[in-house]
Amino acid sequence: MMQWMRSFTIRLRMQGAIAAVLGLFALLSLTTYIGCSRLTEVNEALMRHSVKELHDVSNIRTALGQVRQFEKNMVINHASADAMAQDKQQWLGAQDSLKRHLNALLEGEEDGNNAVARETLQKIDAYAGTAATVFEQSGASDSAALNQALAAAREQIRSADDGVNRIQTLVDQDIADAQTQYRAEANRLLWSFGAVMVLVLIVVMPLTLLNSSSIIKPVHHARDIALAIADGDLTRSIHLNGKDETAELLKALDHMQRALRTLVGEVRDSSQRIHMASREVAAGNADLSTRTEQTASNLQQTASSL
Repeated sequence: MMQWMRSFTIRLRMQGAIAAVLGLFALLSLTTYIGCSRLTEVNEALMRHSVKELHDVSNIRTALGQVRQFEKNMVINHASADAMAQDKQQWLGAQDSLKRHLNALLEGEEDGNNAVARETLQKIDAYAGTAATVFEQSGASDSAALNQALAAAREQIRSADDGVNRIQTLVDQDIADAQTQYRAEANRLLWSFGAVMVLVLIVVMPLTLLNSSSIIKPVHHARDIALAIADGDLTRSIHLNGKDETAELLKALDHMQRALRTLVGEVRDSSQRIHMASREVAAGNADLSTRTEQTASNLQQTASSL
């Protein structure tokens, strides 16, 4: 792996490392963005749908209570035409409010609440029709007789109340499901973030260490070679591997070592030749001195003979 990395220049490796780190951080940012977007969608869906339905259910219960209250007022005030008319107007208004809030549950996409809401609307309509008929036919009936006559209508309104309770249960379940989904998305985001961080560590740390080692080892080798040359050792083996800047440095050191070896060899040869020439000159001088002495001796003998 290190040899393969050294087939590229240090500059290119550093640029690649920067690009890899930036890419991994971009992946981390993308993962976080997607996770946060999903959390935002779940939260918005919870606020837009479940909380709205919870508010509608609260309004339905309020309107349902008003329908029952105004119905009782009509029973109590049935003997007074004016009070009866006023109570009936409020009773009808409460019914309209109740139906409006039930219809609000039907807005948006189809869910489990819609079927129960439609069934509850039918029961409200049945109650309204039955109760209206009873009040129209009540005449001079006393309150007890009127309450007895309204028994069927009240059974229908209780059935509608049961439907509202079922809607409440479904809304609560939707909210619980949304909260569960929110927690699941939060956990998924956490795990995704952790996985990307582990990937960053797995990729960045080994590559960084390998890249650092691919630079430091050749530099140390070049230092050792330079120190050996400085100490006069021109026989050290230089490992010429790779194509990066450190390889070029080692090649330069190898060229310098070979040039110094050649120069030292030439100096040694020259020194040997000078030494041999000096010996020859010394030998010639000795021979010349001997012959000079012999000539001088011969001249002296000749002089003596004369």
